Amino acid sequence: MNKESLISKTFDLISNVTNNRFVSIRNHDLIPHQSSMDNDIDLLIPAIFMQSLVDKLSSFGYEIYQDNNQCMYGAQPHVHLKHHTLNVHFDIVTGLYYRSIANKNIFINIDTKLTDKMLNNKIKVDTIYRNMPHPNDEIVHLVCHCIFDKNKTTDRYKDRIIELTKNIDPDIVHDLLKLIFYKASNLIFSKVINHEVEDLYESYITFKDY
Repeated sequence: MNKESLISKTFDLISNVTNNRFVSIRNHDLIPHQSSMDNDIDLLIPAIFMQSLVDKLSSFGYEIYQDNNQCMYGAQPHVHLKHHTLNVHFDIVTGLYYRSIANKNIFINIDTKLTDKMLNNKIKVDTIYRNMPHPNDEIVHLVCHCIFDKNKTTDRYKDRIIELTKNIDPDIVHDLLKLIFYKASNLIFSKVINHEVEDLYESYITFKDY
């Protein structure tokens, strides 16, 4: 079995176990040929399916383990599938959890609505990864990922956020940002719409109008 075959068979099993209720949440252009331990495949899968999925994947040659980071407000640990021989790494979350600004070792569940919307609005695609987020949900996720997880906007995510602005509903995106950033949501939304996303993290942590 080669890398692409392993990834394809893994997605087949995930789709079967979850009745296709999962989402490949970012970096779709890297799957499968540039997937690796470092370029992991990030998936959102409801927690109800995780045990059955882990049991069925045990024969695929993966090392399977959970993160040991602290989780708060209903967040749950990431589940990692690593195939060292074929250089494949799936990073699975059961919700859209992000790192705390105050403590990078703590993951927080900001609002379950974000998870529900990404799962319910997913777009089926004729690719190896099966499902991707609606642009409204993907852009909000990438903004959160840059601010909370990365503490910076990489060139890759800057380009993707700008690309996604062509296909979003601004009112829906603004409402989603309000669930996360409260009074700072107008500032974050303005930066996204105007493609001024290089300093999202700095703008958020220095926002004063609370």
